[in-house]
Amino acid sequence: MLSSMYFPDFQYGMLNHRCETFVIGSDQCWNDRLHEEGRDYFYLDFVSDDRKKVSYAASFGRPEGAVPKKRGQKLFGRFQAVSVREEFDVELFEKSYGIAAYILNPTEEKRKFCLSLQKSLGNMKLINIIDAY
Repeated sequence: MLSSMYFPDFQYGMLNHRCETFVIGSDQCWNDRLHEEGRDYFYLDFVSDDRKKVSYAASFGRPEGAVPKKRGQKLFGRFQAVSVREEFDVELFEKSYGIAAYILNPTEEKRKFCLSLQKSLGNMKLINIIDAY
């Protein structure tokens, strides 16, 4: 978890020396009403270009909560993979940012699908984290 309450903004860049891949995700992580204006660490702006950036089941929380087109193209164009929670986010990414996104909302239904897929692949090991608690 990144928050200026726990980790000063100027230190985020130091994480590039410790991590190869950065993941942002979960419900409403990109909702501009829930974080301070001008804070782009939720878009992984501090991550070096030589590091991987991935979103996992991320969300704007509401269709009108998306970042403006040019800014979004710049921020999300740096991501190697984008998954979102809602269908409106998929459409928004394709139309506004020119980025293919897919829905990955962790649910019990998807867990069952993964188990079925695992069985059909000869019990290949798959990891699906539904709840981190």
